[in-house]
Amino acid sequence: MKTWRIIGFILIMLSLSCFLSSCGSESTDLVAGGGIGGTGYISSGTITAFGSVVVNGVTFDTTEASVFVGGQEKGVGNQAILNYLDLGQMVLVEGTANEEETAGLASRVLYMPNVIGPVASIEDVGLRAKRLRVLEQTIIADGHTIVKPGDLEALKEDNLIEVSGLVNDEGVIRATYIRKLANSFDPEIEIGVKGSIQNLNLATQTFQINSLTIYYGKSKLADLTEEEMGSGLWVYVRGKIRNGYMEASEVIKAYEARITNAEWVNLEAFITEFSSDADFKVGLVRAKIHEHARFENGERADLRKGIKIRIRGRITNKILVAQRIYIYK
Repeated sequence: MKTWRIIGFILIMLSLSCFLSSCGSESTDLVAGGGIGGTGYISSGTITAFGSVVVNGVTFDTTEASVFVGGQEKGVGNQAILNYLDLGQMVLVEGTANEEETAGLASRVLYMPNVIGPVASIEDVGLRAKRLRVLEQTIIADGHTIVKPGDLEALKEDNLIEVSGLVNDEGVIRATYIRKLANSFDPEIEIGVKGSIQNLNLATQTFQINSLTIYYGKSKLADLTEEEMGSGLWVYVRGKIRNGYMEASEVIKAYEARITNAEWVNLEAFITEFSSDADFKVGLVRAKIHEHARFENGERADLRKGIKIRIRGRITNKILVAQRIYIYK
C-alpha cells in the first residue's frame, strides 16, 4: 500500500512540475531549454560585435564552438571566429541562451554567403544606396552595409565580391556585408550562390536560382533527394561559370533549413508572406503570434509583408510561435 501511495505522490508532483513550467506548446516562458544548460536554441542574424560573438543582442561564448563557412568546417574556438567571420555577416548560431536572452553558449556558428561572384552591373538608387547584379541576383546596399575594403563608391563592374544579407519579400538581397575579393573576375575561380531551387528539370539536370541557370549533373548533392529539390528547397551552390550558366561542383542545403528543427528561435528576417498575425512567413519560416506576445518599437497592427523584424519564440510542429517581436523602422 505504501508503494502505491509513493507512486501516486510522484505522479502528482510530476504533473504539478509540468504545469508550473508551462508544458503547453505555446508557453510564454522564453527560457531556451531551461537556460544556459538547455538545448535546441538557434539565433540567426547579423554579427554586431566580437569578444566571443554577439548576434541579436545575445553574447555567445564561442570558446568551444565549431565554425562552418559554406558547409565546410574551418576550426574551433574564438580564434577561428576571428579568422573566418566578420562584422555584418548573417550567421546562424546553434547552442543555448539564458532566460533573458542576453548571454549564451554556442556549439556551432555557421556562415553561408548569399553570393560570391562578379559584379555585372551597379547603379545608384538613392542617397548612398546602390543596386548591384551578381550572378543574376539583385542586391541593394546602402549606408548601413559594411563594405570591406573601402566603401560602396569603390565598387566597380567586374569586381569579384562576397555578399551577405537578408532576402526580402521581393527576392532582393538587402546587403549587410560586402567584401571585395578581387578587382577583376577570373572565370576559373569558384563562385557561390544561395537561394531557392526553381524550375528543376531532371532531364537536363538543371535548375534556377532566380534567373541563374545551374547545371548540377557533375556535382556532389550531399543528402539531397529529387523530391527535396523539387520542393523549392533553399540550397548553397558552389561551382564555376560556363557559357552563361553555372556548372555546380557541390549543392548543399542552406543553413536556414535547420531553423525549424530547433526548439527555441531568435530570428532576424523580413516578413515574406502575410495573411494574418496567425499565418505569415518570416524569412523561410512559417509563423504565428502568441496571444500574449510582447512587441517592441511597434505593435501587432504594424505587421505586414515586407517589413523587417526580430522574432523570438518556440517552434511547434515546424511553426514559430512568436512571443517577442521587435519591429525595425
